[in-house]
Amino acid sequence: MRLFPEPAPRLPGFRSLLVYGPYHPSAPLHLCLSLAPADKAILFTPSRRLLLDSLRNYNDEWINSYSGIGSVASISSRTKILLVIVI
Repeated sequence: MRLFPEPAPRLPGFRSLLVYGPYHPSAPLHLCLSLAPADKAILFTPSRRLLLDSLRNYNDEWINSYSGIGSVASISSRTKILLVIVI
């Protein structure tokens, strides 16, 4: 699994992971898209709109080129994005 597109180094093995810090806006998507075929991902965000706006403004070339084709599209279908609602 990676936080950046290939040829970035892989992360060490883990059972669960919380990513927090000054990463680029598409880092969570790169992590979700680098899953093994049998794995699934859940991405939590406090605001769908802020997530989409930050991704549009960042304009990740790799995401724009590969996110909707082949094996990447298959992995995308196994990723759930959930909103965190604070009451």
